[in-house]
Amino acid sequence: MWSAAEIFQNIQSSQASVEQRLASLVAAGLIAKDEKGCFRFAPKDDDTGKLVKDLADAYKTRRVRIIEAIYTRKTDAVRTFADAFKFRKD
Repeated sequence: MWSAAEIFQNIQSSQASVEQRLASLVAAGLIAKDEKGCFRFAPKDDDTGKLVKDLADAYKTRRVRIIEAIYTRKTDAVRTFADAFKFRKD
């Protein structure tokens, strides 16, 4: 279990940002906060837990690909394809 302060020290982000992200993860059902203010992994259901485990396993073997998927700006391929068929007044 980690406190918000310990997480802040490890990732060197702003305290407010860390607290906001932790609140989002609690709301999403990925982590839980105990009475001492510490956080632990606590998926809301078995499916969520399995998805996180699968992602962690994939990250071990395909780290670069996963980082690229997270940070690469995606274009909507379907939208781009559909726009190619729009009729425009010239």
